[in-house]
Amino acid sequence: MKLRKYLYKSNYCSKIIFLLVFSFLFCLFENFFNYDLFTIKITDPVEYHFKILTINSILSGFSLTNLGILISITNEELVKKLAGTDILLKRNILISYSIIFGSISILTSLIFVININIKFPALVKNFLSDYFIILEIVSLYISIFYFLLSLRKMLQLLTYLYKPQKKYIGEKRRHLENQLAKSIESIDEDHD
Repeated sequence: MKLRKYLYKSNYCSKIIFLLVFSFLFCLFENFFNYDLFTIKITDPVEYHFKILTINSILSGFSLTNLGILISITNEELVKKLAGTDILLKRNILISYSIIFGSISILTSLIFVININIKFPALVKNFLSDYFIILEIVSLYISIFYFLLSLRKMLQLLTYLYKPQKKYIGEKRRHLENQLAKSIESIDEDHD
């Protein structure tokens, strides 16, 4: 239950700081124990990071589309139906996290694609390169995770908004069928 609260809590800064610290500690672990947890065979680094950038751009675009769908809900009846629920708030939080973490991964990918070459000692340069690769991958995974959660919330929202009406049984059903038949008959009589 605490994990669910943490997922929906809108504390962007603490989650970004957690990502940065986690990536740093992960990088320290890999360098200290000389163990690569993410074994990625990269023949062309620029192409690899460009592909990560493309994936993140597409996911962020889908997230923005998801947000656009929400904005397009202007029907007063639908808005009234959502009043008092936390469906929209949770959905917005998930979408924004997907966009934020996707943007972090995009910016990290851009560092490699642009090939920023700052003079550092080899040890520091290798550590920073490892750190940014881990940051890029972890933020990509987090972005995908939040994107999938936002899709789940979108389905819940659509189900809530457009769930079918109650089935009528017995006398109520016969009454509605009779009213429908009478209205169809009156339309037919008008056209004759």
